Amino acid sequence: HRILASNVLLFRMGYCDSPLCTFCKAQDESLVHLFWDCPITSKFISDCISAILGSHFTFSRNDFLFCFNFNIKHPYNYLFFYIKYFIYQNRLEESHPTFEEFLYKFKFILKVEKHISYNSNLRNIITFSDLQLAFKNCPRLFSHVDPL
Repeated sequence: HRILASNVLLFRMGYCDSPLCTFCKAQDESLVHLFWDCPITSKFISDCISAILGSHFTFSRNDFLFCFNFNIKHPYNYLFFYIKYFIYQNRLEESHPTFEEFLYKFKFILKVEKHISYNSNLRNIITFSDLQLAFKNCPRLFSHVDPL
């Protein structure tokens, strides 16, 4: 739906000077390239997934780009959505995504989710307990999530 603009689209529209990837500058920046094929984002994604879900975890391009196991409510999609958001934010700032910065921001997001989960009568798609269980392989995520 062209909600997210890549350099290929912006170049065609005359809003940027080059269709090349913001990060690697080696290939045209389509959304698939930006979120999967770019060597810089590919390594970043791999680092995040390995640290949070474990090095044994495998997933496909479709799992990452669309939905894990075609189940929007799966907790891994929460992580995948935030990784893509983080990549796009770094693209807008023209800075390379780093795992340490991602971890810091994702931990904050988890604190917010915990607060919402425990202080709301609303039914969320994913509860904090679901996220905590899904990401149990990465204790660093919850090391500073204070009990409420």
